[in-house]
Amino acid sequence: MAAVQATDIHSRLHFDEVEGTHWVRGRSYKASASKDGFTYIPFLGSEAPRNFPVQFRLESVKRSGASFDLSGEAEVRREGDRFVLDRGDVEVRYDLRLEEVEQSFAFDAPAGHGDVLLEISVATELQGSMDAGSLRFGGEYGGVVYSEAFVLDGAGRVASVPSRWDGGSIELTVPAAFVDAAQGPIIVDPLLSSELVFEGDVFLIVPDLAYDAESDRYLAVFMERFSFADNDILSIFISPGSFESTGSAYIDMSSANWRIPRVAQQRFTRRFLVVAEADSQSIPGSTDIVARFRLANGIVLPSFRVRGASNQFACTHPDIGGEAGNFSDANFCVVYTLDYGTDRDVLATLLDANGDPVGSELSLASTIAEDERDPSISSSIIPSGAGSYFYHIAWRSTNLNTGERKVEAVSILFDGSEVRGPFNVAPPSFTSLYFGVSVSNQCQRKHPVTGLPYYLVTFESTLPMGDLGIALCSGEVVHSLESLEVIEHTTKESHVSTMRVGTLVDDFIIAYGEFGWLMATILQPIGDRLGMTERRLRSDGFFGQDHMTIATTVGDGSGVFEDGMILWSKANVSGDHLRAALVTAPTPDAAGTQYCYGTPNSTDEYGHLMAFGSRNIAQAQQLFAGTLPPNSSGFFLASTTQGLLPGAGGSQGTLCVAGSIGRFGIYNSGSDGVATFNLLPPSIAQPTGTVAATSGESWNFQSWYRDVDGGVATSNFTNAVTVTFL
Repeated sequence: MAAVQATDIHSRLHFDEVEGTHWVRGRSYKASASKDGFTYIPFLGSEAPRNFPVQFRLESVKRSGASFDLSGEAEVRREGDRFVLDRGDVEVRYDLRLEEVEQSFAFDAPAGHGDVLLEISVATELQGSMDAGSLRFGGEYGGVVYSEAFVLDGAGRVASVPSRWDGGSIELTVPAAFVDAAQGPIIVDPLLSSELVFEGDVFLIVPDLAYDAESDRYLAVFMERFSFADNDILSIFISPGSFESTGSAYIDMSSANWRIPRVAQQRFTRRFLVVAEADSQSIPGSTDIVARFRLANGIVLPSFRVRGASNQFACTHPDIGGEAGNFSDANFCVVYTLDYGTDRDVLATLLDANGDPVGSELSLASTIAEDERDPSISSSIIPSGAGSYFYHIAWRSTNLNTGERKVEAVSILFDGSEVRGPFNVAPPSFTSLYFGVSVSNQCQRKHPVTGLPYYLVTFESTLPMGDLGIALCSGEVVHSLESLEVIEHTTKESHVSTMRVGTLVDDFIIAYGEFGWLMATILQPIGDRLGMTERRLRSDGFFGQDHMTIATTVGDGSGVFEDGMILWSKANVSGDHLRAALVTAPTPDAAGTQYCYGTPNSTDEYGHLMAFGSRNIAQAQQLFAGTLPPNSSGFFLASTTQGLLPGAGGSQGTLCVAGSIGRFGIYNSGSDGVATFNLLPPSIAQPTGTVAATSGESWNFQSWYRDVDGGVATSNFTNAVTVTFL
């Protein structure tokens, strides 16, 4: 698993238009042009508490004996890298560059006599002051420099333009001698630039991904923190083979403060839909759910509101599911929370390929006595058998009367005509805290009786799970609820955060942050339990804050995509950057499911056992023991009975098999701390000789190995795996 950093997203200007207002994002600023004037917003670092905009509006142009007719509202247009505000007799132009904006006023030389005076009103909370001919608007975090202006005419003549600041407006004076001799149009030309007190990178956080099968690339969306009160949403395409990132475009760069972006694709139309929460348009201090399409060809369509706030509730925490089956009548499903202040409910809205609602809003969890919140939805419908055209949605819930907490889930038919559930995923508890709920897509493996495909619901928790919980589900049934700490046979405490789950063809990727690293494990359904094919892959640094900064996604489930991309935010000294990694499912299947929990060895790791291969009694399997002490001797154990005996025979570990125990496969772990054994089901070691496994029989395997503790010889055990033969 390798990681690369994304390209410089601010190597070019980005433009957008929102309801008649033109926006631009440069490297050190963003700005808007509307009928009311031009607003320059300096980037003062992601740590700035809010934006500090400076709004400029031309109020008057005067000369004795002359008349300038200025329209009250400007006609605004964009000409390449220039905004033009046409005020009638005067054009106000803004030439846009990465690091600065050149403001100019263009008008014909007027009749009359004397100087020409231009008055520009300025609205800002920054403090204005003159310094060496330039005007500075500054504050604690930096500000804006309005440099000394010049005037030029059509003949190329240039002169300095004195400026004056009176506390609320700028007055520019074009000398009479220059005006009288001017040839052609006159242009008055000051310059705007940002000034930072502390140099810092912009924070790129809370990413999500969706996949386009036709172009074989992902669309990544993420928050760009312009300030603490203004988050923008940026999107960029990433190629999984080369990690090349191209086609960056803003989903929102306005001051609307979009947050928590989530993205899904409808494969048939190749339309990506990004949803987010944003400051409400109609209810001050509240939150709406907003959305915007980006097409696979890069085009960004106008934004729209999915669900608006009211005086009774805010709309928060959106998530979205799409479809990867390439069928024409599929919809997007947007889930979100209605926050009433003392109680929260979970709802869903289906949208067609144009963003129009399909049917009525669906109430998934609205019990008055329950606080239901923060839903997560499977990112895509993937046709994979009976009953497979369902979205799966999960959320956390708290009983407001008793304090009992749980994780619940429902299934929604793709057209919204049927809602199944809710059902409990995590056990109701008065002591455990559940959070960070995530739902996978369905994989191709199915329940042997119902034929329903498996999917996972994952969550972070305190007691009783004590770490990261994983529920293996099909339909509305939880087949097993397991702790990742036990499956991986390792210790996870408060340093573990932000678990996300993605789906491969036959496998699931579990990704999480641990001690500043990005970790990934690949699990596979075996019967109604989970086996492991890769354990604790580690990649470059992880951001590690409470908000979600890892996203995983996969292909379309057609049987040809066996890799998934993980996207996360890596902390830097002055900011953070996006990192990406491609995780490929290993070739061998998992044959066994992990159980039992022991103690670390002298490497500070836990010895870990996996079983690979077919479970057919006529085919060989491989037992693989890893994270062993280097050059340690040991052997494998086999029994049809599970056990739990800590410190067996004076060992540091726990014996996880009981009854009749066979010993076989003596090994030396070598410099890599690894041991393997090719197991033949017709010949499994037992105390009285070898025996043959039979179809339907479960066998349990473990490894014992020598170790050293503080210079004293000792021994230890790996975890154990159970294999049910076919």
